[in-house]
Amino acid sequence: MSHPYQYSVVVTWAGNLETERTIWIADIPEFGGAAKAHGLIRQQAVDNAQLALESLILAYQSQGVALPTAEGEGV
Repeated sequence: MSHPYQYSVVVTWAGNLETERTIWIADIPEFGGAAKAHGLIRQQAVDNAQLALESLILAYQSQGVALPTAEGEGV
């Protein structure tokens, strides 16, 4: 799905150096925590956030809920 919105995406690393486990968290802050995703690599987290965003947009639109204002550049 392609959409005309440009929402912010904040990606953070949440790994554990002792166990060498790595996870990346991608958050779209305009949705107040409703749009978060993760991945084993940074790009996977961003791609998963894109999928979450597309689902949220469809859900908001189908329920007649106004979308948050897009405040950044990203997905």
